[in-house]
Amino acid sequence: MIEFPDNWIQFGVTIGVIPMVGGAGASTLAIALGAHSARCGARTVVVDCDTTIGGLDILAGAESVAGARWAALPGSTDAGGALPQVEGMSLLSGDVRRSRVLLEADLVAIDALDRKSTRLNSSH
Repeated sequence: MIEFPDNWIQFGVTIGVIPMVGGAGASTLAIALGAHSARCGARTVVVDCDTTIGGLDILAGAESVAGARWAALPGSTDAGGALPQVEGMSLLSGDVRRSRVLLEADLVAIDALDRKSTRLNSSH
């Protein structure tokens, strides 16, 4: 159980949720903590430090919500107001729409490598 002083909203709190392995539930816990914080009235931003893929926005059901993702932030001076909002909290995540394009490109590359490997192995 995490205990905060009565005036925690006034001063702010940073909580890091860092998993040891994928699938440990860190994103789920981060969203739950963020939603609770927002319900308590705190200005809340939940940040996914994996800048390459969407994750938090999908988990929060905000993948189609307008707002900046990691790729749009370089040079921004007020990212907090531009981030997707859901359940009273802001989310900073990779862009799932961009991730799908990267994933498709990765699958094409993997398929090409697999075919080349198969040809090389069958020639021996």
